[in-house]
Amino acid sequence: MNILSINSGSSSVKFAYFKYTEKKSQLINNNKKTDKSNYKSIYDINFINKIKTSGKNNKKESLYRNDATDGVTSELPILLSLNRLYDGEIEEIGTSFSSYYYENADGKKSGKTNFANHHDALFFIINKLIYKNININNKDEKIDIVVHRFVHGGNVFIKPLIIKPTAILNKNERLKNIKDSVFNSKLAQNTTLPSQRNTQSAEITKAKNADDNNNNDNNNDDDYNDNDNNKYGYDTGLYINFPDLKKLAGLNELAPLHNPSNLLGLKTAIKLIPEAAEICIFDTSFHSAIPDYASIYPLPIEYYEQHNIKKYGFHGISYAFISNILKLSGYKFKKMILCHLGNGASIAAVKNGKSIDTSMGYTPLEGLMMGTRTGDIDPSLSFILKNKLKFSEEELYNIYNKKSGLLGISQKTYDVKELLKNSDYNSKLAIKMFCYRIIKYIGAYSAALNGIDALIFSGGIGENSSFIRQEICKNLSFLGIKLNKSKNNGVTKIFGSVSKLQSLNIANSIIKLSSGKCTVLAVKTDEELMMAENALKILKIK
Repeated sequence: MNILSINSGSSSVKFAYFKYTEKKSQLINNNKKTDKSNYKSIYDINFINKIKTSGKNNKKESLYRNDATDGVTSELPILLSLNRLYDGEIEEIGTSFSSYYYENADGKKSGKTNFANHHDALFFIINKLIYKNININNKDEKIDIVVHRFVHGGNVFIKPLIIKPTAILNKNERLKNIKDSVFNSKLAQNTTLPSQRNTQSAEITKAKNADDNNNNDNNNDDDYNDNDNNKYGYDTGLYINFPDLKKLAGLNELAPLHNPSNLLGLKTAIKLIPEAAEICIFDTSFHSAIPDYASIYPLPIEYYEQHNIKKYGFHGISYAFISNILKLSGYKFKKMILCHLGNGASIAAVKNGKSIDTSMGYTPLEGLMMGTRTGDIDPSLSFILKNKLKFSEEELYNIYNKKSGLLGISQKTYDVKELLKNSDYNSKLAIKMFCYRIIKYIGAYSAALNGIDALIFSGGIGENSSFIRQEICKNLSFLGIKLNKSKNNGVTKIFGSVSKLQSLNIANSIIKLSSGKCTVLAVKTDEELMMAENALKILKIK
């Protein structure tokens, strides 16, 4: 089975293509073997009948939960059984600086191509890179599952969401014939390149336009029922979950830099690969267990009760991967602080495998100072800037999200590597502010946890900047942290020496940096791998 992970940002797309080979005798904790006898196939009709709308389940549950019954024993073997065949990224989408990079068995390649939008980027990834190098007429090589990262699931999606559970079928096929049609129909056996597909245009257009406009959508939630096959838009020939597709569109305002791009990626994949299952994974899921006293804002309570305004948190896919790989490697930390430091940066306090607090909030703007985002500021500044400088709401939004942070202070760049090369006052100030605010959050979460066993660094900055790690840790000696300078300086070399084109390399994905009471680790996170693992898990329901 082959899985394509699509990790869309506001102006970029990371992607990875995996082949999953089930390891039946994989050993994990306490030498127990994974019991796979209870798993059902994605193509089993009973699986289709069990699918429920995630939005109707308001229980605070998380697929990423790491308790003994459904965490380690079921998840970890999948992480070890995914072999990466492609890895790459397209950057600066929508600008004249668009570029791509990818790695496969033939080596590493890069170039510059104008990508007007995420649709063009996805078409390039699927048609020009992946399908160009595989035998698409071989069902063992075609793309079976496409999994998408969605930054914000709001209060609607707590668990991963199945938007399209199985392959495109002939228009008159009934749901009960899914299994046979997927493997035996001419459509499934004679897959064509996306650029050659035009016979399903009417069906695809209906699916593509289902959530283009939340207010003009003709598909009313009342027209669908969990026990009715129409929920999956069966009359179109595509088994698409239209009600939840509409709900996804309604979440765009919660993460306007990310969710619209995530949604466009989903619609594009449905159009280009109609035979694949489509799964959405939410960054907010990992933080769904944060207690109410930590997640509810001190606003009038009706805003929470009537509008679900609260802290949701982000980078959950990364945090879920870190939690799982640490267990796989034998670490048993009860209290951890996880730092995902990149252009977008956040910190999470984790106790017994569950998030109890995190720095980002209702949107990804709250918390740490970031590449172009303010992080925490006095809310009254919005009124002052609007009244004194006559800024519009749109201008304030752009200032807070796109012109602040490291870029706003340095007036040069948001790239930490470049800022560390500069000797001017503003560049140095930007770095000091960045580190200071991280230290403050670590101190606060250490108190909330009543002490910590481990401090974890991940993300582009957390993994690659020895200086940033050093500056942070030297102010945390009260936690019993003793950073090993030599090991800290060697992290980038070790991480950079490992090719992603293989199954998970645990030994070179976790590096211990300390010798004190509190363990400090650098962990090479892998959101795309975690997304593929979760897609397989949700499509193999026990």
